[in-house]
Amino acid sequence: MKQTTVKIQEVFEGYVKTFKQKESTKDFPSFQSTYVSHRLRNEEYSSKLPIYKLQLVLNYIDNNLDGNIGLSEIAQQIGMSKYYFCRLFKKSMGITPYQYVIQQRVYKAKQLLLQPEMSIVDIALQCGFNSHSHLTTYFRLVTGITPKAYRKQNDIKPSTPTPTLLNNLKSPRVGTSRSQSLN
Repeated sequence: MKQTTVKIQEVFEGYVKTFKQKESTKDFPSFQSTYVSHRLRNEEYSSKLPIYKLQLVLNYIDNNLDGNIGLSEIAQQIGMSKYYFCRLFKKSMGITPYQYVIQQRVYKAKQLLLQPEMSIVDIALQCGFNSHSHLTTYFRLVTGITPKAYRKQNDIKPSTPTPTLLNNLKSPRVGTSRSQSLN
């Protein structure tokens, strides 16, 4: 906040200095609005999301990773148009909101891949990807390896079905038709 006040003061001092150089005062209102809005628009502090709004957005994204997160819903959380929000988010974070969502989903998938009892399909759906191939595509883009290779690299072996589940399955009898053996 203090930095913002200093910047506005610098803009005002520049405005006064430039205005004193002008001979006529009839242009004062248009000169004032044009000069100040141009200077404030080009200043770095006015082109980023305020920290509290950025934190709201990041929390919203983290809490809703498993669902379909749209740009409109995110922008609505902080009361901005989706276009203006997208521009400010990129200037604040260095990446677009979509890239951030994908990055966070891949990070969550990396954590879940360390759990051997979860299949890659279940992990993909839990992280908000449409399918395991969607997860694999973006996982490879972000990390450089596939989810299966990541598991192998970390010596995580998928768990096998428990013997109790295997014992409950009935094997077909020899010499009977398939429909009779399943009854």
